[in-house]
Amino acid sequence: MVNGRIVAKTYMMIYSSNCCNECRQAKEWFDRKGIKYEVKDLDIKENLLRAMDLCKGNYKLPLVVWGGEGEETISGFDIEKYERMASKQ
Repeated sequence: MVNGRIVAKTYMMIYSSNCCNECRQAKEWFDRKGIKYEVKDLDIKENLLRAMDLCKGNYKLPLVVWGGEGEETISGFDIEKYERMASKQ
């Protein structure tokens, strides 16, 4: 943590859709915490297929992948789980 902000030391990706309110909220939460992430737009078929593969087809948006491909996956907007992930930094 630097100046009250969490600084990401691991890779993070958010699979999201342009029309998803929870996806927007998740990105805003990570922005406020200073956690860097890459966004994969699920409106692009290849990204959607990859997200489905990561979660075996059972997911809610946003889909957050933390620490690299499949290391930890959080499905849906869940601040408690995000906080736990961030505390592992």
